[in-house]
Amino acid sequence: YGTALNRPDHRVSAPVVRAGKGGDIYLAWQDSMERVEESRAGETLEDKVLIEWPEDYSVETDTQVYLLKWDGAVWTELGGSASAGGVSAGDDDVSSIAGLGILPDGNPVIGWSVSGVLRVWAWDGQSWISLGDAKSKTGPLGRSVEKAYLVVAGDGSTMAFGMVEDFGYKKHLLARRWKSGSWEVIEPLPERDSGAQGVTGEVVGVGDLGGPENFQRPGSVELAWVDNVGPLLLWQGKTGRFGEILAALRKDRQWEDLGGSASEGGISRS
Repeated sequence: YGTALNRPDHRVSAPVVRAGKGGDIYLAWQDSMERVEESRAGETLEDKVLIEWPEDYSVETDTQVYLLKWDGAVWTELGGSASAGGVSAGDDDVSSIAGLGILPDGNPVIGWSVSGVLRVWAWDGQSWISLGDAKSKTGPLGRSVEKAYLVVAGDGSTMAFGMVEDFGYKKHLLARRWKSGSWEVIEPLPERDSGAQGVTGEVVGVGDLGGPENFQRPGSVELAWVDNVGPLLLWQGKTGRFGEILAALRKDRQWEDLGGSASEGGISRS
């Protein structure tokens, strides 16, 4: 598979690996291919030699998500997961991996975002099935996001998260859980409008968990789910002269600073 997919005109990135049951290993990655299209402005004859010159170039990047399973002896694909367009076939744009998890039955569930919309598909042992409307223009999170995350909690729940920005450049986290055939809000917010709240950015969408202190224009952001508590955010930020590594835990409907992890200096004490 490596020889077939990793061709000179392709770029492989963002590998994710998870261990399943019975020694099974699942590997997912992104595969990008650039297509250069050239249009001709005209042609002329100079000394009986035909001369053409390009008018314009356009470069399009098509990124798809692929997955393979190691069963202890060979790498195999699941329902075309490592052929043609892979798991994300049909999304003719840049697909970015949001996460890979293992369900209680030992099968994988994978998420990716395309044009900011999260897609989540699970393998049922025979075929890939979409968790939610596969053609939805807003996805599980109800809107497009800057970055999406998919995690499987210890109890087997599939969780979807998305990062958005309010008008004050502060980041917010949207959250959903797959339950009984639909996506539900993890923290229902009664008495709040489900739409954007003007320039304050107090609420940016249904399922908004807000954002921790100093979660403004962060660099790279990682997310993990802490069982029986909530999501943990780890990010690059700046609270002083230099950049730091910061962290905050969502607990009891508020973001907690873990021993100064989200204040000046952060964990790294830069």
